[in-house]
Amino acid sequence: FFSTCSTLTPKKPVIVLKGGQSLQGQTASVSHTAALASNYILTKAFSKQTGVIITNTIQEWLNLAAAFAHVPPAKSKNLTIITNAGGPGVLSTDEAANLGLALPDLSDKTKQKLLKALPRINPHNPLDILGDATPNDFGLALSVIKNEPQIGNQLIIITPQTTTKPLETVERIIDSHTYQHIPTFACLIGGDKLKSARQKLHQHHILNFEFPTNALQII
Repeated sequence: FFSTCSTLTPKKPVIVLKGGQSLQGQTASVSHTAALASNYILTKAFSKQTGVIITNTIQEWLNLAAAFAHVPPAKSKNLTIITNAGGPGVLSTDEAANLGLALPDLSDKTKQKLLKALPRINPHNPLDILGDATPNDFGLALSVIKNEPQIGNQLIIITPQTTTKPLETVERIIDSHTYQHIPTFACLIGGDKLKSARQKLHQHHILNFEFPTNALQII
């Protein structure tokens, strides 16, 4: 398996779901089938040497598989966050930092364009386009951000507020994604209220999640 993975990973991602990280988990693994029991430190060393990606949960495993299937390769680990809710933007920034992702500040040229298009906002990364943002506001922000030279990935966070219009908003994301070819992830916080919007993004192979952490883990 080591030899095969070492040959395969330069050409094709190999994603492994590995249980038994804790001492208790290893004990459970031995009781289930001793052949699969292994020290997790050795597993991490195996991952580093072969290029195999080790995941910890079924959700992360499936999310990564979907990302490799549908998301174009990123130029860098740099991340831009666009949101209509400041709180999730701040929390996502913290989580991104914990995961080793960088949120570079926007260039002066981009800031000037954003202020011209959306004069009430504070043009920084994460970019909070305010709670009363309309679908057109999301579209304007995306059209400006696409020319930001440092962008590697973008996460768009949508919360259902009076002016949000989720279906129209995701249409702007789809239009932008069609022409940008930038790795784009969407987070639609709001349960069943945003189910139709999620389905629409799914139809266009744009990965979307209900919570930012799920998206950030696979960037």
